[in-house]
Amino acid sequence: MVNRGRHARLLKLLANHESLSVEQLVGMLHASTPTIRRELAWLASRNLLTRTRGGATHRQPDVHCLPPVSTSFANRLNDNLASKRAIARYAAGMCEDGSSVIINGGTTTFMMAEFLTGKHLRVLTNSFLIARDLLDFSASEVMLLGGTLYREQQLMMSLFDSGIAHQHDSAKIFMGISALSPRGLMEADPLLI
Repeated sequence: MVNRGRHARLLKLLANHESLSVEQLVGMLHASTPTIRRELAWLASRNLLTRTRGGATHRQPDVHCLPPVSTSFANRLNDNLASKRAIARYAAGMCEDGSSVIINGGTTTFMMAEFLTGKHLRVLTNSFLIARDLLDFSASEVMLLGGTLYREQQLMMSLFDSGIAHQHDSAKIFMGISALSPRGLMEADPLLI
């Protein structure tokens, strides 16, 4: 079973310490040695860290790799604010009254809610912040995916399929990403990957 919370904590520890042994990680994460070794192998196979003899080191980002640990939603909200608002305004303009859309959680997609106030949409989202704003300031029908609430990312996710996503027909999906490259869409947060 993939433990995304432990992956995020492990990557943060490596980012703060640069290099840690398996034994140090066992103590810091309160997990068994075999579990830590499996986690390190899984993360290394995705180029999120570099394995060393007896431990791992923080993987320095390069042109083709994002940093493995993102900052919190609150910290990212004001980064590139003007660009995010412009993107959010444009994206909201693509939503036609009466249409059904999916809006994934993220700082740029969160800003879409402001520009959707006059629209009547059917919205499926995993962001309780987007859902709250749409409920408060629009006439849209809002469906919120259930699951575990992740404070740092300000969204809800479920390891189990709730079925609602399969019942929701939508012509458009809006999602935030950390970067776009020749490799495709890229994300820095291990939980979101």
